Amino acid sequence: MLLVASCRWQEGCYNYLPLSRSHLMPSTYLAVTLTESGSDELAPYLGPNVLVVRGRFLSTTERGLVLSVAAV
Repeated sequence: MLLVASCRWQEGCYNYLPLSRSHLMPSTYLAVTLTESGSDELAPYLGPNVLVVRGRFLSTTERGLVLSVAAV
């Protein structure tokens, strides 16, 4: 009974933390919130008015993060 209650309690738990590039490992799942200007710049690739991009971290560049996008 305790195990079932423990599993139900942890259902749907997420950790939202500020991003630190130095601690990112490849394949880490991320949900990135875009600024208005970031959304405008990425509109040709992701579609208009995208606020959150979800996917796996691949690498960093001088311009930002490279993600394998799973959902917007």
